[in-house]
Amino acid sequence: MGKTSLNWISAGQKFGQWTVTGKSVVINRSRNWECRCDCGTVKFVQQYALHTGGSLRCSNHPRQIIHGQYTSRTYRAYRAMVSRCLNPNVESYPNYGGRGITICERWLKCFENFYADMGDIPAKMSLDRKDNNLGYSKDNCRWATQKEQQNNRRSNVRLTYDGLTLTITQWAERQHINQHTMQQRYRRGWDVEAILTTPPGPNGKKKAIKSFISADEQMRYRAAGGELR
Repeated sequence: MGKTSLNWISAGQKFGQWTVTGKSVVINRSRNWECRCDCGTVKFVQQYALHTGGSLRCSNHPRQIIHGQYTSRTYRAYRAMVSRCLNPNVESYPNYGGRGITICERWLKCFENFYADMGDIPAKMSLDRKDNNLGYSKDNCRWATQKEQQNNRRSNVRLTYDGLTLTITQWAERQHINQHTMQQRYRRGWDVEAILTTPPGPNGKKKAIKSFISADEQMRYRAAGGELR
C-alpha cells in the first residue's frame, strides 16, 4: 500500500468539470491550481477543494450531479476522511495527516473509486482502519460499529495471556470483572494473570481464565480488534 503525496495533481487531470492546466500558486498558504472549466472559464482552484470534491465546476457552469451522493452518509464519511488527512485546520488533523496517515491514490482521485470499494455505509457504523498505523485503502478499511472502533483504538491497553491478546475492555467482558478495576491493577504494575483472575472483593472467588478459544470466538475477537497468536 503506497503513500500518496499531497502534490500528485498534474496537468490534464479532471476533477468534475475542471481540467488542471499544470500551473499552481500559493495563496494564503494554500496550494491553488489553474483549472479550465468545460465551459471555458479559467481560474485558480484550491488544491484541497479539488481533492475533496468541494469544487467541481465554475459558478457559470450548469450544475450537474456526477455521483448523486452529496447528501449521503457515505459521502460525508469520505469527505471527513479526506479532511482529517489533508486539512491542517481541522481539529483531528494532528492524529491523522499530522502523523503521516495517508489515503491511497485510488480513493484520493475520486469518491466514485471509494464507493466502488466500500459500498454504502451500514446503519450505526463508520469508517475504521484495521491497523491504525497504516493509511486509508480498501485492504486496511472496514465499516465498523462504535464498539469495534473503541476496541481498535491505538491508545487501548492490550493484555496477552495464553496466546490471546485483547483490550482491557474485552478481557473485562470475558472475565466479568469491572474494566476500571482491571485498569487500576494494570497501572499499579500487577502481572497479567493477577489482573485477570483476582476476585474484585475480599470474599470473591478467583476467576478462571478460559484457555479454549472456539472458532466462533476467534472470528468475533479478530473482528473486534483482538489478536490470536
